[in-house]
Amino acid sequence: MNCPKCGTFADENTQVCMNCGSSFEEATSSPEQPQDSEQTQQDLDSSPQLKDDKPKIMHVALWIILAVSLTINLLVLIFFSSLIVLKPKDLGVKYTQADYKSAM
Repeated sequence: MNCPKCGTFADENTQVCMNCGSSFEEATSSPEQPQDSEQTQQDLDSSPQLKDDKPKIMHVALWIILAVSLTINLLVLIFFSSLIVLKPKDLGVKYTQADYKSAM
């Protein structure tokens, strides 16, 4: 089924067009009545609109990306600082050139 006002495809069980917000019941009950643009705008202003949650979702996504990025940066910083602090220990074992050649 297509919306009679904007032509957007809609499911058969849909009551309101997701694109323009017009009701399918009103359009099917009185298709003969021509509507001018002022009346249509008044109908759209008075009818309940679906809220657009995209900005809110976008803000949440940005905060999640920021938190993940900061966590990764912190882990990398901890890793490299641990390499500096925890150097290999000198166990006091001294190897000579003869030891090296005998190992080869």
